[in-house]
Amino acid sequence: MQAGKHGLFLNIFLFGKHRFPCHIEETLMPCCPAVIDLLEQADASQFPDVPTECDTPLFQIRRNILRLLLPASSPVCSVEDYSIEPCSAEICSTEDLLLKIHYILQELYRNDSLDETLIRDYFSADTLSQLSDAIQSIHLPAEDTFFECNELLQDLAVNYQSEKLYCDFLNPILSLSEYISESATDFMHPVSFPSLDTGTSLSELWSDFQIRFSEVQPLMLKFLANEIFSDLVTPDSYLEDLLIRIQWIALEYSAIRQSLFLQWLQNNRSTLTFEMVRRTLVIITRMTGYEEEDIRKYLTNSFEALIWDWGYFALILGH
Repeated sequence: MQAGKHGLFLNIFLFGKHRFPCHIEETLMPCCPAVIDLLEQADASQFPDVPTECDTPLFQIRRNILRLLLPASSPVCSVEDYSIEPCSAEICSTEDLLLKIHYILQELYRNDSLDETLIRDYFSADTLSQLSDAIQSIHLPAEDTFFECNELLQDLAVNYQSEKLYCDFLNPILSLSEYISESATDFMHPVSFPSLDTGTSLSELWSDFQIRFSEVQPLMLKFLANEIFSDLVTPDSYLEDLLIRIQWIALEYSAIRQSLFLQWLQNNRSTLTFEMVRRTLVIITRMTGYEEEDIRKYLTNSFEALIWDWGYFALILGH
């Protein structure tokens, strides 16, 4: 009886399911704390490959994206039909990986036809190396990224706050976020926060936080890989859907990072504990767990265009 109840719990709270024309995929849902525990404990994230007869260009794109995110020791599938080298957070930042992914999806979207040869070319080691060099040469002001993400978090949370949902989590960080928007607009000038002993500039605080945030990047990479596997390709998807979903995942990632920064600041710049990160991942994924139609509506109403240009995508991520 207990085992049956436990199995029902797993099916309801841990797993989603996509039914494709010739196969079914079960996915982990990170809005459940147990899923974050699983991701943290796993040495590497591995995902089942698509059966050969079902392997469409969109699945080929997803496979290559997963290989960019996962460590080299974690192959996505057993068939080594693509020779790109995965990139871990030790080699390049998670933000840079997402910037590459969005750029490639945009370029593929602009092409009249989509086939395996084109996908292979865009994910080749040579193309990825050139793209890395180009991204590193672009100046993305941390100040612009910080304040944009601060506003994005407030916009994302406004409905939940008005409905008094997740109050224990949202109220303290939104209070600090709003204070920053109103009273701490000089990124380089020392700033003092109510009840917090800082006297340090936001620029220095953001740089210090990035060091702490880098310590949780192994978990963040596994989290993002799971989001890509679960949400990027769904039944009846087109390439435009992949672009929209990678934008939503980037918005989710930016909100998680900004929320963690605000909590880190409130906790006197202490370590980002696993419990803090898990709680943030769970709540933000619940807040962003929109249906496809609602995601499109949110993006259309909140931004200048449904499909972002690469520059705005880079703005909310930074380097």
